[in-house]
Amino acid sequence: MTDQERQDIKAKLIEFGIWSTYEIGDPLTSNQDARVVRLRLQEWLADSVLLASTGSVGDSPARHIDVVRGEFSYRIADGEDYPEAICLAALALPEFLKQHPECAAEGYMEELNGKLKLIREIGREIGEELGLSDVDTRGGAGNTIITLHWMDKDVAKHLVIPREHIAQFGQDRQALKNYVERRIENGEAEETPR
Repeated sequence: MTDQERQDIKAKLIEFGIWSTYEIGDPLTSNQDARVVRLRLQEWLADSVLLASTGSVGDSPARHIDVVRGEFSYRIADGEDYPEAICLAALALPEFLKQHPECAAEGYMEELNGKLKLIREIGREIGEELGLSDVDTRGGAGNTIITLHWMDKDVAKHLVIPREHIAQFGQDRQALKNYVERRIENGEAEETPR
């Protein structure tokens, strides 16, 4: 894996709210930091479901990450070593849980879907207030991030809102709305590639 690929994966972990920009360390290079990521992922899983790491034959550091529920085992990631494998699993797990909700922790999907509903409503309100056309809200990574999309003078734009930012406002609609408006006004929205 190249340095650029590692940076891209770490950026996604931060974007998805799995790792914070304020945390010291690197889950892609440190076994200890990778274990922190694994513990966070385990919270997303039902009590009877485990994330299992298995190795390759011989002296290879390559690892596989499986979601194990009873007699069922689902491979969700392979990596050159444990940190890489668990970080790739972190990116794959939300989509896996959408497809296998029986493996998710109780309330996981409801909580994330509730956040998506809230941000959709706020997205529509902001669109009306700021005169944005064609506002659309999408949940990514099992709704751990929310992306607002809209048209601005024939230019498609988007703004990513990480889960950790949504969580800090809870159900305070006005505070979340102010936060999103402030980010748009500060020019943090990006042009959406076509």
